[in-house]
Amino acid sequence: MCFISFFFHLEYCIIQQANSYEPGTVRLTGDTMAFYSFYAIAIVVLVLHFTGFLRRNRLEWLVLVLAAATFPAVIFLK
Repeated sequence: MCFISFFFHLEYCIIQQANSYEPGTVRLTGDTMAFYSFYAIAIVVLVLHFTGFLRRNRLEWLVLVLAAATFPAVIFLK
């Protein structure tokens, strides 16, 4: 556990907790990172969709690809 100031050593604490082998700690594996990166990309695509950027640049097909990829991503990556 980290008992040092939150603001100055936040990055050190996160790395220490992610690399620990104690039961109950969160470990970031490749599947977990792929799952979170999928949702980060999904949020970016939805923001671009609602701002109209995708329509102006004729990229509306990205929304359809995102919709088709959501079910397999949730099933296989989580």
